[in-house]
Amino acid sequence: MGRTPIRLYMSLSVDGYIAGPDDRQGQELGRGGGRLFNRLDDRMSAGVNGQVFGELMSTGALISPRRTFELAGRWQGDHHDGVPIHVLTRHIDATDMPPGSAKFYTDVNVCATEAREAAGDRAVMVHGAGAAQALLAAGQLDELELHLVPVLLGDGRRLFEPPDSAPSTWSPSAGSKAATIAMSSVNTANRMRDDDLRSVNFFDVDRHPDMTFQSAGLDVRDGLVELPGELTVRGITRDVAMEVEFLGLDETGLQGEQRIGFSATTTIRRSDYGVGATAREGQKVVVGDMITIQLDIQAVLESRP
Repeated sequence: MGRTPIRLYMSLSVDGYIAGPDDRQGQELGRGGGRLFNRLDDRMSAGVNGQVFGELMSTGALISPRRTFELAGRWQGDHHDGVPIHVLTRHIDATDMPPGSAKFYTDVNVCATEAREAAGDRAVMVHGAGAAQALLAAGQLDELELHLVPVLLGDGRRLFEPPDSAPSTWSPSAGSKAATIAMSSVNTANRMRDDDLRSVNFFDVDRHPDMTFQSAGLDVRDGLVELPGELTVRGITRDVAMEVEFLGLDETGLQGEQRIGFSATTTIRRSDYGVGATAREGQKVVVGDMITIQLDIQAVLESRP
């Protein structure tokens, strides 16, 4: 008997996208990306959609990149039937205990080995492009099952970049990276809630108008990229590590400029920054302590005379 297969299941549009543009918390599949999964409406049928769904649900373990895990609300600790969830990440916070059967890994090979052991005689499902790319680079991805969906998205996130814009043509420098977010721009589509978030109860925007992230370099290893640095919220600065996903290189911008896109994600405890109420024994707090921060960035190569 051969080794337990690690298998990527991925739906993509006929123009090659696995999510629409602007995929983020609250819009996890990007604009229009939900059309890739309309077939799930028919998942309980005896037809091909039901067969594919049944195969997915028969897997014995799951491997996911950290970004997908966070966007999915950590699946509340159970993706399906309580199978173990193995999450590839660049950094593990000892105080961050993932829910249910989930476990964090920084080593791709250890993650793959333990997922195979957990799955037994069943396949391991790979969920997310970041994990697929890391496993493929490490020689741990055995099979790709791609479901071509008859829709056109026109833009968004690809599973793999085409050869003329592959990430290998992008060499991250060791220079300083900084991001500043005006906290007055908070927008949850609820005016009363936004006013409360801006108040002294949470971000205290009058005294601390900005959230800032400052980094001194990039760490690239095993197909994963980490951006360590300092995050300042409400005047409190702590070390964090942003997990970076390269989204593409476009050498034909509207003005002939080169553009790159990438997403950086990290998870913090809001209580570490004095944001919002802290639960006391016997009390219930409706805002969770673990907060995901995601930066979606597009950069233009500076032209020099």
